[in-house]
Amino acid sequence: MPRGVSFPGVKKKRAVVDCCCNRGCCDDRCVPLKVVNVDGDLAEVANTDCENPLPLDLEVDVTATSSYGNFTCFNDSTTLTFKTPLTGGTNCWEGRISGSCLDCNNATFTYEYDIVLCCNNIDNEYTVSIVPVQTTCPATTLAVTAGATACDPLLITGCWPAFGGCFLGCLDGTTPIPSPAFTLCFQIYEVP
Repeated sequence: MPRGVSFPGVKKKRAVVDCCCNRGCCDDRCVPLKVVNVDGDLAEVANTDCENPLPLDLEVDVTATSSYGNFTCFNDSTTLTFKTPLTGGTNCWEGRISGSCLDCNNATFTYEYDIVLCCNNIDNEYTVSIVPVQTTCPATTLAVTAGATACDPLLITGCWPAFGGCFLGCLDGTTPIPSPAFTLCFQIYEVP
């Protein structure tokens, strides 16, 4: 569609590359490991179902923006490693982020959460989840579906829905106000 020209009833294509992690996608990439039967025992082996499998490890950077104030809570980076059920996983990439920051009352707030990236072959996209670990913030698992913005090397970006209630409340002088809400955005990428 030429720039600046619109046609009624014609939708513009999303700026997302159509690629996923199973055979049949445009770039024919697949998950890095598979479980096979070897002489009656299940074993993890390198996936040879495609010529260019995705890597065993992906990097993720998480950037948090608070609804007010200058908080550093939830910002961090980690490595996501592909795990099959034989290694305690769910055929997804998984990694943990933990840290601490000062809340709005200058008390130390600690956070810990897992990031899980799974293939969503129904939509040729990925499901990216944030799972709280021993903290109440976010209170439940948050998940979004995101398409890859690049396939080789892989790049996936997006944000989870905002969440709040991390602190008991903040004081503005002597007036209590709700704790800020946080929006966490991610950039998951393959190191070439």
